[in-house]
Amino acid sequence: MKIVAIRGENLASLARPFDIDLADGPLAQSGLFAITGPTGSGKSTLLDALCLALYDQTPRYTTGRQGASVGAVDGDDKLWLKSNDVRQILSRGKAEGWAEVDFIGTDGDLYRARWSVRRARGRLDGRLQNQEMSLTHLASGKVESGKKTEVLEQIEQRVGLSWEQFRRAVLLAQGDFAAFLKASPKARSELLERLTGTEIYSRIGAAAFERGRRAEQDLARLQEQRQNLELMDDEALAALANQIAGLAAALSRGQQLVADAGKVGELARQCQAQQQSMTQHAEQQAALEAQQPEFEALASELNVFDQAQSARPLYQELSQLDVALAEAAPKLARQRENSQQVDARIAQLEQQQPGLQQAQQQAEQQWQQWQGQRGEAEQLSRQRQGVSEELDSLQQRLSPLRQSVASHEAALQALDRELQQLNQQQSQLNEYRQRHGELVALAGQWSAWRNRLLALGRDSEQWHQLRQTLRQLMPELEREQLRLKQLQHRTQELSEHDKTLSEALTALRQQEPQAPDAEALQAQQQQLRQLVRWLELEERLAPARQHCDALERQLAQLQQQQQGWQSQRTELEQRIHSNHSALQEAQTQWQQAQATLSLEQYRPLLQPEQPCPLCGAHEHPYAESAPVVDALLAGMQGRLEQLALALEQDRAALHRGLAVAEQSAAQQQRWQRELAEYQQQLGHWQQEQQGLLADHPDWQGLSAQALQQQGQKLDQALQLGHQQQQQWRHWQQQHQRLQADAEALHQALAEARQQHHQAELALQAGQERQGQLETELTRLQNALKTEQAELAAVLPQLPWAELAQQPAQLPALVEALDHELTQLNQAMSQLDEVAQALQTGQQARQQRELEVREQRANLALLEPKQAELTQLAERLDQALQQILQGETLEARHQRLQQQWQQAQEALQQAQSALHNARTEQAGLRSALIQLEQTQTAQQAQRRECLTRWSALLQTLGLAEQQVLSLMGRDHLWRQQQQQRLSEFQLACESARRDHQRAVDELAQRQAQHQQAQQDWQQRLLDSEFEATDLDGLNTALEALERQHFECRHQQAQQAALRDKAEQLQSQALQAEQDCRVWLQLKEVIGSADGSRFRAMAQALTLGQLLQLANAQLAELAPRYRLQPTPGNGLDLQVVDGDMGEEIRAIESLSGGETFLVSLALALALSALTTGGGRIGSLFIDEGFGTLDPDSLEMALSCLDALQAAGRQVGVISHVQTLVERIGTRVQLSAAGGGTSQLRIIER
Repeated sequence: MKIVAIRGENLASLARPFDIDLADGPLAQSGLFAITGPTGSGKSTLLDALCLALYDQTPRYTTGRQGASVGAVDGDDKLWLKSNDVRQILSRGKAEGWAEVDFIGTDGDLYRARWSVRRARGRLDGRLQNQEMSLTHLASGKVESGKKTEVLEQIEQRVGLSWEQFRRAVLLAQGDFAAFLKASPKARSELLERLTGTEIYSRIGAAAFERGRRAEQDLARLQEQRQNLELMDDEALAALANQIAGLAAALSRGQQLVADAGKVGELARQCQAQQQSMTQHAEQQAALEAQQPEFEALASELNVFDQAQSARPLYQELSQLDVALAEAAPKLARQRENSQQVDARIAQLEQQQPGLQQAQQQAEQQWQQWQGQRGEAEQLSRQRQGVSEELDSLQQRLSPLRQSVASHEAALQALDRELQQLNQQQSQLNEYRQRHGELVALAGQWSAWRNRLLALGRDSEQWHQLRQTLRQLMPELEREQLRLKQLQHRTQELSEHDKTLSEALTALRQQEPQAPDAEALQAQQQQLRQLVRWLELEERLAPARQHCDALERQLAQLQQQQQGWQSQRTELEQRIHSNHSALQEAQTQWQQAQATLSLEQYRPLLQPEQPCPLCGAHEHPYAESAPVVDALLAGMQGRLEQLALALEQDRAALHRGLAVAEQSAAQQQRWQRELAEYQQQLGHWQQEQQGLLADHPDWQGLSAQALQQQGQKLDQALQLGHQQQQQWRHWQQQHQRLQADAEALHQALAEARQQHHQAELALQAGQERQGQLETELTRLQNALKTEQAELAAVLPQLPWAELAQQPAQLPALVEALDHELTQLNQAMSQLDEVAQALQTGQQARQQRELEVREQRANLALLEPKQAELTQLAERLDQALQQILQGETLEARHQRLQQQWQQAQEALQQAQSALHNARTEQAGLRSALIQLEQTQTAQQAQRRECLTRWSALLQTLGLAEQQVLSLMGRDHLWRQQQQQRLSEFQLACESARRDHQRAVDELAQRQAQHQQAQQDWQQRLLDSEFEATDLDGLNTALEALERQHFECRHQQAQQAALRDKAEQLQSQALQAEQDCRVWLQLKEVIGSADGSRFRAMAQALTLGQLLQLANAQLAELAPRYRLQPTPGNGLDLQVVDGDMGEEIRAIESLSGGETFLVSLALALALSALTTGGGRIGSLFIDEGFGTLDPDSLEMALSCLDALQAAGRQVGVISHVQTLVERIGTRVQLSAAGGGTSQLRIIER
């Protein structure tokens, strides 16, 4: 990971946009650079921008306490922020700020992390909104945005470091150098955990402790569950199995009776269905007989229809004549109306002829007159055009001349006004210069006096700040003195308590009991469990073998039954196949006979010389023959019924056999499965018994009573061993508790002593700080008095007494003087410009005045000629008006010519239309005569047809309306009605036969049902069930099924309990082995809070850290080495090589020595935190001010070594020697108004 660029805007004093590119420019060429500037200029803010963009945190805003609310006392509490809220970094008076960092991630790609904050609605007094973050992959442009926590996770994954690791590996913040060196062991332990991730060892130690405790609980729970199981003995289980078998046989017999009852019910339903079929056939026959009168009337109507067909040709002829006469009348009327219209149009055209002739003659006269006037008008028009051209030419010369005269006169007036304004402005500027005469002398040297005034203001503010700091320091010193007394008192109390605990721990160790032999106890426990298991196996093997023999016998019986059923099934399937084929053949023959009967029913309907309704033939050779087929059909139907009944009986027998075979197969599978399970269990038990016998051959041949006595002895020995083990564990727990209390007390005592020493150092530092502040205040006060006296002599008009009390007003006064001097300089410049403008304006006015005079003389020559040409143009226009009468020459010529041509065309069109109308009138009169003749002939023919129609009606003896109605029906209707009549006759005969057949079949089925009902009642009385009907039988079977289910459920429960007992026993053995392992692990690394294993891991981590730190110290300060203290593994001490390997406390180091050791530790923490990862950037925010020249040179050499190893190092420092030694630097300087500006200075 490497930082490539840092950017931002509106962050604290860095209100302007800044961009520090570490991959390009001077900084890219320098592996070591400095960040310099005065106090408060924003050096640490640059590192804050780096941290905000990556982690939304900064070192100075990250505290372990809850921040207090900060804001105006009388302001809106919604605008208050916590003191550790990073949004406070937004520059004052700004609505939005941002920070941006480009970095190379652990995957080698370039990323950009951005952090921004803004106020609501962009207002300066708006409420601060939640900060926003984003991560951009610069190569692909993909932006990771969304929730801030998700973006932070993505950034941390790309950077490869957590916030704490980043603070130690990349950014060494101000004040953090000595934090690890002078931290308490507890604080140092927590810091090591956060940096190196060794908190996992605390969790492992606590988890081992908890797992051991759970293992003991699991073992006790399994043993208790095994004892609480309720198991039946083998005799009770055998009795339960016999009861289940008897109940199953009774259920099978009852279910067979229920099945037979279903067959009886099926016969009853068949009788009911046959009764409904007979009723339907009777209703169908009655419905057909009710339609008989309707079809007799239809036969009579068909006879009359045949008679009426002879009148159809005459009626068609009469209808055609009526249609022709009806169509001729409107044609004749239209023809007469068209003839009258043509007569009227001829009369109108004859009236228009004289007017059109007169209009043509008048247009011709006007045209001839215009031909004489046209030459004169053309000559006048040419003269008028020449005059117009002269006028236009003259006007083109006069218009710009007049415009130029007007513009020059306006320019003269504007110049007069401008000269007047310049004179007034010159007078005002002279007056302003006279009023500020004292500033004129000061303007030349103002820059030097201005810098001295600003320096005086800054020194005055510094004097006030130092005085305020001194006032604030006094209460802090008093508090430190009080705290020092409290810590001294606490140290004494802890020392006394430590002595008491040490005495108690010594007394307890003297009472330590003898530790029990855990291996012997475990061996006795194992032998007792194996003995109990041997006895259990002896009890289970004999019943299991008997049950397996019984299952094998039952399976052999089922196998014999299945073989007998296979032969019976083959015979039934062959018989069903033959009966089904015979039934299909009989049905085919019966359908053919039915078809023959259907054709026979049509023969009585055939008429001589009439077409057959089925085939249309006129010859009927079999109309008189009547073959007898009824007897043949009855025989076929009887055979069909016999075959169907035999087929149904065979199928029912096959279904019953299949159901029984399916039940037998299911029972066989159950027994086979049960037999396999028992055989498998027998094998396991026998194998387990052989294994136990191999471990204990002395059990061979011993009786159960002898083995039980041996088990009781083992049990008593185990109880005694457990009591000894519990006593030893109780003592061990007391010892561990006292030991933990003693360790905690030692640690608290060490922390109290450390805090007491730190309080002494803090008090001493505060007193030294007080002396330094008082000395600096005296120096500043003397310098301020001297400077103020010199400035007052030059600038006596300033309120020096007020500025001495409020130096913050001095920048505003300087700014006001800047403004006045700027205005004075501007006024002097304007005065020179006005004088120059006056001289230039007067010269321009004289030139313009000469030009106006010359242009007016030219106008006086051209205007009289323009008036003369205008009068001539008016005379020519009047002459043309008399000839053309307001029209143009071309328009008048075109209008008169068009008028003459239109009059001639109108006359010709009228003459042509009159001729056409007279021709059309002759054609219409000829057509009208022909239509009148045709109408007269059709009327005579219609009268003759009416006479013949009346004679025909008298011959038929029918009314006219009746004949017309019959002729409205066609031959297709005749065929359809004849077919309806034939189908009705066939349906009547078929319904009579179906009804008789249904009556006979109902009687047969009722007899079968009565016989089956009597047989079933007798079987029910002979059975073992106390029931008289089917409902009683079902009730008895339900009770029997419940009893059978309860017995099988009890049997299954016992089998499950036995399996569970064996499973619990196996689990208990495994749990006991696991418990032994976890208890051993708990004794080694386990503790409730994980402190035991954590201390081991942290001691190793601290050793690795000190090895890295000592390697750095070998270059920075070869005199010193770091090592852990002997009393506490996490506390540190220093070995002084120059003093004969003398052991020194950390607190004995001087300021410079402490800085060098802290720097070595910080660099070591950085290397340790990276875990071997490649980190390409390092920023150090520490002044190096406590180092002497030699130590400073060593520190610089160490930093040079870091940059030589590939890391780019940035150092924030005020030390001039270090800045000069580094060369390339980022320079921050004050820009006024509490802001700073940034620039990069190359070596």
